[in-house]
This record gives sequence, C-alpha cells and structure tokens, in this order.
Amino acid sequence: MYGIIDHADQQVTLITVKVGTQQKTIEHAPFKLSDLFKVMQEATALLGEHFTFHPEEVTAIGHRVVHGGNKFSSSVVITPAVIADIEELSAFAPLHNPVNVAGIRVAMKQFPNVPQVAVFDTAFHQTLAPLRLPLRPALRPVQAARHPSLRLPRHLAPLRFAEVSRSPQAPAW
Repeated sequence: MYGIIDHADQQVTLITVKVGTQQKTIEHAPFKLSDLFKVMQEATALLGEHFTFHPEEVTAIGHRVVHGGNKFSSSVVITPAVIADIEELSAFAPLHNPVNVAGIRVAMKQFPNVPQVAVFDTAFHQTLAPLRLPLRPALRPVQAARHPSLRLPRHLAPLRFAEVSRSPQAPAW
C-alpha cells in the first residue's frame, strides 16, 4: 500500500491511496501537519478495514528528505543531531528541507518510541563523480557543494551558494 498527499494547493488537498489495482483519490480540506495521521487514517479507511492505518501498528517510519548535502550519503536513523544537520542544509533546499523537518518533528512527537529514518534524495549524487566546476579556491571547501545548483533554480544557485559560503561574490556559472 502507498499513498500520496498533495498539499500544494491552498484550497484543496488531494489524497490518493493505492493497494494493488485498487486506488482511491479524494479531495480534502487543507489541514494542519499535526492532523496528518488522522487524515491518513480517514483516507486508508476508503480501501476497507483491512487497509486502514492503525497508529498502534507502526513499527518504523521513513522520511523522504530532499537535500542531505555531503553529510548524508545514505539513509540514517534520525537523532537531534541529524535534524540539526537537515536544518543547516535548508539553504540548499529552502522549499523542501524545512517542511521535511516539520514532518519529522510531528512524527517524532506522535511516535516517540518508533525508530525513524531519513532517506535523502541527494544520496544518489554521492555515487557520482565530483562535479568539476571552475570554482574559486575560497568556494571549494564548502560543505554540501557536490552539486551546488541541485534543487535551486540556476539563477539562484550562485547567490545562495555565496550566501552560505559567506563569500562576498557569487560564482559566475
């Protein structure tokens, strides 16, 4: 079973749950992140009692996190230090990482004794050869710069990179 909650529209949230060939999509009023597990329970109930989400049965939680920079080359068990690192890397994914952290905090509050793991989109990039850009020496040692424009529009990447690296000038890419 899997599901998608599309919360991008401010007027309506689309929730899709699927098991095998059975799929249900509903429109739901926008909701607070703290209500996520209640909404999941309502949505999965549409597939029948056998597929209804029961919080007491949760044994582990995985969180998709957009940007892990050079710090995370694979999935990790979430600790306060991991959360702090994800927050620090928000400069490279400002629309994603803060929301990822908010979701992690809600899940940790709701399920304090359940192991939780962060899975990073950028872990794949750790398997690639380093990007060879003509960077000035002052910019080369910056953490999380393996692929500096990843997840940022091309015109913003140099500016954000300069800001995070505390460089007076953005690189000319």
